[in-house]
Amino acid sequence: MSMLDHALSLASAGFPVFPAKAIADKAAGSKAPHLPGESTPGAHDGGHWLASLDEGVIRGWWRRWPSALIGFPTGLRSACVVVDLDPRDATAGDMLKALTTWCGQLWHHDAETGGVIETPIARTQSGGLHLYFAWPDEPMFAEIAGNLARLGQGFEGVIGNRANLFRAFLKAGECPAALAHIDVRGEGGYVIAPPSVMSDGKRYEWLIPRGEILPPLPRRLRGVITGEFIPLAERQARQAASQQARRYAAREISDERVRVYVERSVRGALATAARAGEGNRNAAVFWAACRLGEFVRGQVLGSAEAEQLLLGNLPAGVSPNEPKIRGTIKSGLSNTKSPAFSPAILDQGRAA
Repeated sequence: MSMLDHALSLASAGFPVFPAKAIADKAAGSKAPHLPGESTPGAHDGGHWLASLDEGVIRGWWRRWPSALIGFPTGLRSACVVVDLDPRDATAGDMLKALTTWCGQLWHHDAETGGVIETPIARTQSGGLHLYFAWPDEPMFAEIAGNLARLGQGFEGVIGNRANLFRAFLKAGECPAALAHIDVRGEGGYVIAPPSVMSDGKRYEWLIPRGEILPPLPRRLRGVITGEFIPLAERQARQAASQQARRYAAREISDERVRVYVERSVRGALATAARAGEGNRNAAVFWAACRLGEFVRGQVLGSAEAEQLLLGNLPAGVSPNEPKIRGTIKSGLSNTKSPAFSPAILDQGRAA
């Protein structure tokens, strides 16, 4: 079979495909789409967003680039999530073993048929592994949202891309070191499919071929990806912080009307930050910090207290130890573009 035949076979199975560059030189755009890029970042009108199921379009692409790699977008369009194991400090085999031991079996028992759905595994051209899982269905997304709500977190109903998935667990010493350098490709991402061949002869190949049905994400692995499952210390800190935010009281404010306004505003800002989903986390934390900064400058909230409240109510997947998020909080608290809080604004009809 030619590469075109393989691309058409993948498309017939419901995976939109696009041609990607087979050159090995990263600086020259290795594995990047042959197609024009987006007109502006986020426009979704170029690159892998142009992946197609149309046979005529696909034939035209591979007629122009017969040796192109077969790329396909992960996420909603392909109903697929790919877990990417990139061996650096451990072998791919050791990483897979650690993942299976820590997250449970990767295959799925089908209750309806009584059969087993194997997880497709592809070896990448660099010696890594790609594990293919089904995109969660609506009941599973509802379950994820409910679990995150109990942690005081929001959920946008999508799984995006995640780099170094187990970073927080590695820092906490709660998972094997072999789980370093594992990424996730979800909505907005793409991977190269077997049997694509690089210009230097290195190839992608199936170790466990793709079947008609992809298995669901194992529960713990799904939890790490979505933030349902977080390190013990972080979970305890979040629960305590969530309770602290709900109990927050501006006890030193004697004016009842001002006290109620400040308390509601602070709790609301913290809830907005905590519920932020993938792609909006930093912006939500910055907004909340700016909001609390108004009360700090209005001298109705202490700066240190505001910082601790924000650090304790971060979005799922964001660690309070990350320098970037601490910088975001400090920047928001010191932002002077929004005015300092004054009780006088309550007389101007400003809503709480």
